[in-house]
Amino acid sequence: MDTTYDVRIWSIQENARATGKTYVVRWRVAGRRWKATFKTAALADSFRSDLLAAARKGEAFDTGTGRPVSMLRASKDMSWYSFACAFTDLIWPRVAATTRRTHAEALTAVTTAMITSTRGQPNGKLLRAALKRWAFNTARRDDPGCPTTSAAPCAGSPATPDPCPRCATPGSFGRSWTASRSSSTAPRPRRA
Repeated sequence: MDTTYDVRIWSIQENARATGKTYVVRWRVAGRRWKATFKTAALADSFRSDLLAAARKGEAFDTGTGRPVSMLRASKDMSWYSFACAFTDLIWPRVAATTRRTHAEALTAVTTAMITSTRGQPNGKLLRAALKRWAFNTARRDDPGCPTTSAAPCAGSPATPDPCPRCATPGSFGRSWTASRSSSTAPRPRRA
């Protein structure tokens, strides 16, 4: 993470559009311009005040996000696998069984597409089965009856390193999502 103290914050810009007014906070960090759009002037002013307070305190700004270091998310260190499991746990009680299965299949496709290294990784079929049947299934994830062949790829044991890389950029997730849409689990259009 590269940081800098070269920060300039400008006044709030008001944009009048057909759908209503929006308010834009603009600032520059290390020569690169950033902006954030808000629906209300109060939200924009609050965000701008946070930026100004950080700059006045002498806080460093991240050159990759344009935000003060204090504003960076604490969840930045969360791996994709942890994020996907937390998402599964969150939606599990609210959705039907078929939807649970669909979500598990989609998360499995995205997760396998995000794997950058094949070193120490189990074969693809075993990995997909472990993710779909056990890892992305809240009721079965911590089951003591889980077969060891399914538990190892999900646990990140020394024999099988954590196969889920960190989401470094939004682009990496976008590429993974595109790859998941073209995987073998996605329906294919029929030829005429």
